[in-house]
Formats: sequence, C-alpha cells, structure tokens
Amino acid sequence: MNHVFQHLLLLAVFALVTNTVKSQSKLNLLDQKPDTEYENVHVKPLDKDEHACTYLIWVKEKVAEHYHAEHTEVVYIIEGEGTMTLNDETLKVKPGDYIFIPAETRHSVQVLSDTPMKALSVQTPFFDGSDRHFTSSK
Repeated sequence: MNHVFQHLLLLAVFALVTNTVKSQSKLNLLDQKPDTEYENVHVKPLDKDEHACTYLIWVKEKVAEHYHAEHTEVVYIIEGEGTMTLNDETLKVKPGDYIFIPAETRHSVQVLSDTPMKALSVQTPFFDGSDRHFTSSK
C-alpha cells in the first residue's frame, strides 16, 4: 500500500470514529432556563445515545398520569415542590429528591410551589416519546 493512501485511509477512519463516538458533556443544571415560553410543561433534551436519554423538564401545574411500558425513568428534582403519584402512592417531592420509576409504573406530578418544578429526567433505554401511555383514571 502506498504511503499517501495509508495516510488518507487513516484520516478517513479517524474522521469516522470521531463523528460516531458520543462525547462527554458537562452542564450546570441550576443555571438552565427554558428555551421558550410554555403553558404547562417544557422539555429540553440534553443528551442521548442508544442506551439512554436525558432531559430537563419544567412543569408549572401538572403532568397527567401515564406510564412507560418498556422504559425506566429516573427523576431528580432541582427546583419547585409538589406531589408525585407512583401507582397508588402519593409522595411529597422537593429539591434534592431522587425518584426511581420502573417500567409499567403509573406516575403523575402536581406542582404545589409558586415557581415551576424543574427536574432532570433520565430514560432508559433510548426514549423517542412513543412509549408514553396516558391513563384515563386521573
């Protein structure tokens, strides 16, 4: 193989690898604000790969009861207070609270603070939004 071709091949492989490998990221979640005006819920995608997705979510009033058939969700409350219902149990939630929501768990949120609730949501595996099933019970 000639020397020039070897270098071109090496550069092509390097470009392919650097464009397909997800880089790490760092973000101060306390400084984040919604990108736009919103009525009740605003979702800001942060990062994703084939294994998981992360979002910042702001809620002014409530999130209707729903479940994910195939996804686990982890929620970390950053700002605001309220209640979160998981199946038939209602919990008070506030900044610093971590909530683990296994697949098939019905869940909803009611904001009780004067300011919106801001939470970090991690969905696994990769979540495209189609595995959100609203219930008619609440």
